[in-house]
Amino acid sequence: MRRLVSCLAPVPNTAAEAFLLRERAALTLRLDVSGISVCTHFFSPGELEFDVDPREVNDTTRLEALSEFVSRLGKTLERAVVLSHENRSQHPIATYSPGTRRFSYPPPASNSGAA
Repeated sequence: MRRLVSCLAPVPNTAAEAFLLRERAALTLRLDVSGISVCTHFFSPGELEFDVDPREVNDTTRLEALSEFVSRLGKTLERAVVLSHENRSQHPIATYSPGTRRFSYPPPASNSGAA
């Protein structure tokens, strides 16, 4: 279910339908990934953006579930997936590469988000 003007409604059948609905209302799709709320807001048809509260990734099981979600998304779409701090996609926390089919973490200095 998704919220449509503060109410729950059936999930659209296609992404195109979701973007049509977005023209009339703020649209958020919330997924539960092993207790982690993963939300997308349909900002742009050319790019999927999800947000996650890092406080919900509080143990190894949840980290592995989030890693699996990101990897499956990348495999399904055959696209790179970048996990980063909000508005800092140039400083990834982790990435999925469709070429290597691997989820990886860059060295700590490269994910600090420092300018």
